[in-house]
Amino acid sequence: MAPEAARPGRQARTTARFASFPAALPGIGVLAVFGVVPLVVLLVTALGLGATGAGEDAGFTLEHLTQVLTSSQLRGEVVNSILVGLGSVLIMLVIAVPLTLRMSRDGGGSGAVAVVFTLPIALPGIVVGFFTILMLGRTGIFAQAVPALGGSAYALPGIFMAYIYFSFPRVIGPLQASVSTFDHSLVDTARTLGASRLRAFFTVSLPIILPAVVQVLGTAAAVTIGGYGTIATLAQHERLLPLSVADQLSNGYRVASASGLAVVLALIAAGTLALSRAASTWLSRRQR
Repeated sequence: MAPEAARPGRQARTTARFASFPAALPGIGVLAVFGVVPLVVLLVTALGLGATGAGEDAGFTLEHLTQVLTSSQLRGEVVNSILVGLGSVLIMLVIAVPLTLRMSRDGGGSGAVAVVFTLPIALPGIVVGFFTILMLGRTGIFAQAVPALGGSAYALPGIFMAYIYFSFPRVIGPLQASVSTFDHSLVDTARTLGASRLRAFFTVSLPIILPAVVQVLGTAAAVTIGGYGTIATLAQHERLLPLSVADQLSNGYRVASASGLAVVLALIAAGTLALSRAASTWLSRRQR
């Protein structure tokens, strides 16, 4: 009886899925035209089977994809990109997690506070880089007060600062949505039982929101790893991989080489996103 009773429900769900398919067609078409097709063309070009540029030979080759393994400069850029992308977001999370929990307890914060926290998302990366120069450049505000900081905008510390600011709204926004339904009475109960604020945070609050934190980490890091404008402004001593993608195309018109680096960059960002979502899903299942 039970299987027969369940069958109409399954049929209704299947019918509903097929009924909604036509409505999804425009979105699928946009995704295919602006998402899948460019990626396929990019990969084909990186394999030497598409357009070629100055000094590049047509024909199948893995050279453009493996250049990050053979070039010490490119390997360094890959390491820097991952280090800056993940590191800046991790630092931002240390600030953002307690902040969003506090804002959730206070009802989300005022509109003015929300505007201040989300302002950086409206600024191009090149403007964020310029802000960093104004603060940590050779004649920046902080450099005038502490001469040792002069020029640090162009080194890893300054780049980290720029990307922390760049990632701020990309972390704060999703986290605010995730903790908006957090039950603060659980923390209050732990405090009543004698737990310190720090212990209540690590044993009650953090485990509950950890899946969301991990997913936000991956999403924000993926965006940061691929960011170009900020590092283009600050690139003097340190380089990130997006710079070489642009340089290969603009300075030498090496289309296949630029495509190869772009594929590697996309794989790093997509891998970061996929790993974070897998980890978030695993953590969510453990909580059930």
